[in-house]
This record gives sequence, C-alpha cells and structure tokens, in this order.
Amino acid sequence: MLGKLPGLNEKERAGWDESSRLLDGRERLPVQADLFGTEPDPPEWAQVNLSGVRVERVREFGKAYVALALWRRLGLHSFFEEHARHGREAVDSATVASMLCLGRFCA
Repeated sequence: MLGKLPGLNEKERAGWDESSRLLDGRERLPVQADLFGTEPDPPEWAQVNLSGVRVERVREFGKAYVALALWRRLGLHSFFEEHARHGREAVDSATVASMLCLGRFCA
C-alpha cells in the first residue's frame, strides 16, 4: 500500500510505485505512451557503501519515555495542573515542573 495516500502528486506516486517494485523484486515494465500526457520518470537510485555510513548525535529515548510514563501514572500531571499558579507565562508551571523533574530523572 506504499504511495496510495490521497493527495500525492505524480512524481511522489511514481517514486512510491518504483519503491514497491524494487521491494517486490519485479522487473520494470516498459512505459506505454499516454494519450493525454507523459508518465513521470521513475526516480534514480544510487548504491551506498554501508561501511562508510555513520550515525551522529544519537539520542536515547528509553529513559525519557519511562520518566514521562511514570509521571503520568503517578498522576503528577493532574496534580500540578490543579495546584500550580497560572500566570501570563508562555509555558505553564505544570509543564516546567515536569520538564525539570524529567530532566533530573534522566540525568
């Protein structure tokens, strides 16, 4: 079902069709002439030497997720929304309290 979302333009749809074809191992069919227009060219692919690829600035997601799940399970988000002062600040006090606590937990 790759590329079947509504609202894709012709180039995007052709790219998804080409990806599906490659993943399924099917051969490319010859392009038939279109009576009312031309079919977009499929995207060009490049081979990459994976031993030369590296990942930088990796972030761990586990600690933050566990801390936020614990914060919500304990009901601290509700507590701080009810008891924290509300002012004209752009970020409310409940959010600041959660960020400070989660930051300490993850450190």
